[in-house]
Amino acid sequence: ASLDIESYLARLIGMMPSSKLLYSSDQVYEPELFWLPARFARRALERALSAAADADYLTTAQAESIGRGILAGNTRRVHDL
Repeated sequence: ASLDIESYLARLIGMMPSSKLLYSSDQVYEPELFWLPARFARRALERALSAAADADYLTTAQAESIGRGILAGNTRRVHDL
């Protein structure tokens, strides 16, 4: 995990439609290796979106919608789940 992940996420969110962003992990073995990166990514995404809302780039509702999309909603839509 990168210590600068929030800035990477902020750049991605600023560069492309958030509906194109999907959370993913390359972990394939032990459950702990799914949980820990997902926890780090979720918290980093929350900080990046909170910063955008605090700077008035997004409303709180938009930030929440983008977060839900990146973490699960966009994948469900793309894969028709």
